[in-house]
Amino acid sequence: MNSTLANEPPFALDGAVTAAKVRELIDVQTELKWLDYKSECDLNNTYDRVEFAKDSGAMCIAGGYRLVGVDNGGAVVGLTTGAAAQFDEANLRGKLDKYLGHGYDVRSAVHAVDVGNGPRKVAIVWIAPHPEGHNVFKINGDYTDKNGKQQAAFRVGEVYARHGSKSEPWTQADVTESNRNRDARARDAWRAEMAEEFQKALHAATSAAAVTAKPAAAYTRNLDESAFEAATTELLRRDDDVPVRTMFRSVQAEVRRLVGTPLGRLRDVAGSDRSAEATVASDELASALGRITTVAALALELERPKYFSMACQALAELYGWSLQDGAVRTSAHGLVPILWLRIAERLYAVGGLAVRLRRWSAVRELALLDVPGLGGPGERTWHRDALTQSSRADLFRVTKPDGSRYEGSLLMFARGVAAGSAPLHPDLPEPTARGAEDPLLSSICAFDLLLAIVAGTNVDAASTRSLFAVSYPNFTRFEGRYDIMVSQLLTDPAMRQALLEAAPDQVLARVLALVEAAASEESKDFWGWEGYRDQNVKAFITKYTT
Repeated sequence: MNSTLANEPPFALDGAVTAAKVRELIDVQTELKWLDYKSECDLNNTYDRVEFAKDSGAMCIAGGYRLVGVDNGGAVVGLTTGAAAQFDEANLRGKLDKYLGHGYDVRSAVHAVDVGNGPRKVAIVWIAPHPEGHNVFKINGDYTDKNGKQQAAFRVGEVYARHGSKSEPWTQADVTESNRNRDARARDAWRAEMAEEFQKALHAATSAAAVTAKPAAAYTRNLDESAFEAATTELLRRDDDVPVRTMFRSVQAEVRRLVGTPLGRLRDVAGSDRSAEATVASDELASALGRITTVAALALELERPKYFSMACQALAELYGWSLQDGAVRTSAHGLVPILWLRIAERLYAVGGLAVRLRRWSAVRELALLDVPGLGGPGERTWHRDALTQSSRADLFRVTKPDGSRYEGSLLMFARGVAAGSAPLHPDLPEPTARGAEDPLLSSICAFDLLLAIVAGTNVDAASTRSLFAVSYPNFTRFEGRYDIMVSQLLTDPAMRQALLEAAPDQVLARVLALVEAAASEESKDFWGWEGYRDQNVKAFITKYTT
């Protein structure tokens, strides 16, 4: 089956219109359903104006971004002279108000971007998902073509949707997506309404008389994000693990219900093998797992190792359950491989945070996390198994607007999770653009490298085959100085002890050489991995392997 993940953007649809967001969207380098590049657009020209309105209306179903001053391949060409004023938010809204139905939301800004050829202005426009699920055009999009004939880009009462990089009249599949998005927002609104009630309960719970009376019942995954984070922080501060354990159990039960419910034969909707039911279930699955991940991230940041271990084990138990329960290992249970990938990408996102916070014992704990049914880290690891299972299920295949397909990366999926969750980047209030300078992606790559080293030394790997059995060098696809982790490992005794315990120099040197060989072999189709660049690392390998 194909994953619903192929129909998710590789960036957060967060509505930000900052310079960092511009750089992040430029780095995508291809137009998508949620991202449109325009090298130029003159909103004083009728044709450009109605086409801009058409694309904006189409984006009202799922939400999306427009970059003006960027060509179709993601190259920055800059706004034409005088165009910046047209993308002032007030001016832009005035243009769109003529065509778009009531209730749409737009944000815009203009930023100077320097990609090596001098600063050039780029406009960023955010079109939010419409609260009613879609936009209905209120007048015809009339214009005069170059032959002097009257044309209409769209007509009053029509609804358009994004199909790849095109904006076209909506189909039944788009109606389904519109309704699903509207219902999801309704659920989010309901959770937000619970926040105030919970805050009152939590306040009451701080008194000695109420401390055991309300928190466990009030603390649920259905709280909105801010209330959940505040409640978790308070519970960790008071070392009250009962509500946390109760919440974990309820989330595990919900995940088992979602994954264990047969979805039947997934049918094609909006270009991928999925049903509306499967998509809703997948979204709920991500939301539920996200609550456990939030606890892990907050525990990591606040140095509460007990809660970090509890959260990681809760995810491991879910992974193991789906491996061991034969009732869900059928073709009717299409969410099983998605569950494995969802868990893996969240553990990777947590691992990236652990690297940035230098919580080396947590990195080791993640690398060797015991998953029931896998046979232990000496036989298989969750990170190796999830990669294999996701590849077999074709979950990394991403279809571009031109119909071509490319293999996505687990690390980029994890980067998207980290960028979309504030607890996963508390040290980076505003995640920066993707690329070699991106601390989110670089730390996740460093975590992946450390996974290979820790897992390899744990099994005393003697060949690339034995190393591949417990790890895979996903990091080879990406540029960056994440190999500096190895230099630090050899010079920081505390880091080495936390990660590798008492692994002898000979074992470490052999594993480092195997990682180098494996990464070099796997990176032939990419330009990311450049090998160990520290001469001291090379000298260490030579000294203890010859």
